[in-house]
Amino acid sequence: AHAKRKFSETVEAHVSLGVDPRRGDQ
Repeated sequence: AHAKRKFSETVEAHVSLGVDPRRGDQ
């Protein structure tokens, strides 16, 4: 659960920055 929380926080951080790592190559 701890790792999942960190993952969620990372995703939220990317969203707040307007960055999508999945679109990085496009």
